[in-house]
Amino acid sequence: MSNKLTVEGNTIIDAVIAKINGAFPDVDVYDEKINEGCDYPYFMVIVEDFSEEKLMRENYLQTFIISVLYQYKEIPETSYSEFNPVSYKLTEALRIIELPNGDKLRGYNINSYPDNEKLEFYINYDIKVATELKEKPKQMKNSVNILHKTRR
Repeated sequence: MSNKLTVEGNTIIDAVIAKINGAFPDVDVYDEKINEGCDYPYFMVIVEDFSEEKLMRENYLQTFIISVLYQYKEIPETSYSEFNPVSYKLTEALRIIELPNGDKLRGYNINSYPDNEKLEFYINYDIKVATELKEKPKQMKNSVNILHKTRR
């Protein structure tokens, strides 16, 4: 049984970035905040799309579409032979990611394609979440002693 995990805005992104850093230790990885003048090559990881589907009670299925851009040169030049090994290595690295509580998520709908000077790589992750029910305040019970008067 896994430990509880509070899913925050970047929980999935942070797990993806950690896996990319492990697979490509010599390449910088950025989230969507990227500085101009960065060194090539680099990866940029963003949440392309997010959706949430209500299940039973207070349970939800959240779907994240993660986009990984691999920018390998500053000049617009497409090199398919450069992208194939990177795409395959990304697929192997991101197929399963580990969350901070030790749970593992399996990616699906993996696809990639070269576009000018970059490789665009997409992967989906689903996570089931439950919102914690707030404890309803209980009505206080007062015990009252009632004395009945009897008529004489």
